[in-house]
Amino acid sequence: MTNNITCNNFCNVNANKTFNILLDYLNKTEKKLNIHTWFLLKDKTFFREKLKECLINLIKKKVEINLYVSDLNYFGLITDISSKLIEKTSIDFEFYKELKLLGVNIIYIKNTHIKCMISDNKRVYIGGRNLMGSYWQCDYIKNHTNFMDIDIIVEDENLAKKINEILDPEKNLFGLNKLNEIEIFYENPIKLELWKNFLYENIKKAKKQIIIHNSNIENNEIIENLLEIKKKNNIPIKIYTNKTPSSDYVSKHFDLYTLENSYFYHAKLYIIDDDIYIGSYNIDPVSEVINKEILIKIPNKYNLIKNILDEEYLPNFKLYKSNDDILSKIKEFIYKMFSLLY
Repeated sequence: MTNNITCNNFCNVNANKTFNILLDYLNKTEKKLNIHTWFLLKDKTFFREKLKECLINLIKKKVEINLYVSDLNYFGLITDISSKLIEKTSIDFEFYKELKLLGVNIIYIKNTHIKCMISDNKRVYIGGRNLMGSYWQCDYIKNHTNFMDIDIIVEDENLAKKINEILDPEKNLFGLNKLNEIEIFYENPIKLELWKNFLYENIKKAKKQIIIHNSNIENNEIIENLLEIKKKNNIPIKIYTNKTPSSDYVSKHFDLYTLENSYFYHAKLYIIDDDIYIGSYNIDPVSEVINKEILIKIPNKYNLIKNILDEEYLPNFKLYKSNDDILSKIKEFIYKMFSLLY
């Protein structure tokens, strides 16, 4: 089980190589492709046309394609959206129409934030990337507009079938699902909290290390949980993220590394000892109380991605040093007040 797990060369220093890995993955599909993504947004890169070309070729091969995207009522605030408002949003409704005419089945899922593609019930592509050019196509060295992200490919028939079952809208197997040594947590925020019921329970058992790659660390309760574990277990905790309002506060307690010379870090990867946890979950209130999220625990596979992280990711980060000036204190105060809201 999971002996065939592979990791793509996902560092966006080489965006074209990453994109070609995606196309190669999709083109392997022979019968059925399930795509889970947040929204399809308007795209100025040639990613959209290349993706459409790929999907057309699959449809010609009689592949069934199901696209699961978030519904329009994302924050629970929009019920009736006028056509004018729709035209002004960044959601690419024209692309939706084009795909539907081509024969792609579009299924709207309330508040889904999942980024996952399951091909032929044989292989799983999972991580932080949405289907937009800003995740795959731009050369971030030249124009700094690409999201830096992390995905992995797991070639395992049992896992692919299990994830399809869990994400089936008619089943919605929320909570912890187990498949031999692999654990899959599918969160419905109305009923469960992924952090408390999954990640935190595993972090408490850490004996060697905790490494977090995330777009932000904006949950004070989680930071306090990490502090508790650090003191109790006496283990190093490293956090790789963007500069955020919480940076000064977090850097006083942990080794905090922030992204330099790039647009935005969008990863959702957690390493506890030698286990990998990857999926769509961010450490922020939106993931906690609004989104449907997924996170997969793959045990004893850190060695498979360690070299890629060390060689291609970590050089883009710099150790963050907190300041004691008045501005930093104001930012810390705002962050703490904001964290009380959730």
